[in-house]
Amino acid sequence: MGEGPVICATPTKQLARQVLATAQREGVPGVLLIGSHKTWETADEIAVEGGEAIGIATYSAIFNSSPKLPEPRLVIFDDAHAGEQFVDEEYGITIRRHENVGAYLLVLEALSPFLSGLLLQRLRGEPDPGAHHQVRLMLPAVDPGALAKLDAALAQLPEPYKFEFAMIRSGLASCCTYLSYGGIQIRPMIPPTFENCEEACGDSRPGSCGLRSKSATWRVAQVSGGKVERICVRAVIRQLGCWGGG
Repeated sequence: MGEGPVICATPTKQLARQVLATAQREGVPGVLLIGSHKTWETADEIAVEGGEAIGIATYSAIFNSSPKLPEPRLVIFDDAHAGEQFVDEEYGITIRRHENVGAYLLVLEALSPFLSGLLLQRLRGEPDPGAHHQVRLMLPAVDPGALAKLDAALAQLPEPYKFEFAMIRSGLASCCTYLSYGGIQIRPMIPPTFENCEEACGDSRPGSCGLRSKSATWRVAQVSGGKVERICVRAVIRQLGCWGGG
């Protein structure tokens, strides 16, 4: 310890707490850096920054547009084989009609060039059994004017949508849009995790994530099929084998 910050990232808060419990049991100093960074203890952040304790966080603390973790010398991705869905969820906007009707209608209006007048009327009005459970896939990039209109509408959305939009705005032209009466989801077909991993995994090229690390370790229970390489967009990840000769 003391050589610089070390971050251990897990898919969920529950796993983060389990890692902390194991670290404490083994006599390894560690602190939880989960939830909003505003709730983190200052003493814990100082301990991680000084390399006196391992910072235990979730993937979402790394894969976001403005990470608040100290810049580590090493990132350990725990359960990386199971982390794909948690990483994917960081890239996209989901607007649920029952949570924010105004946001839904604003984006719906931007998508109107792709909809017939009758369907637009049904989506704007009261629940219609004929349209309520239908989901439509649209590709806004086929119409540059509509894409610009969608970008402008999304830029007007309040929190938390504006942070979600920041994660995909540069690649909005490559996003798919799913529309139903109950909600709108906009997300890339392939999440651009390479932008974060360039930073989190020691690549010197700029990415959307401000977290930099000299090296990274992926701890996995399954190594077949190139799943971990696909998640973090790495051509090759060197395997160290099992501890204890197992």
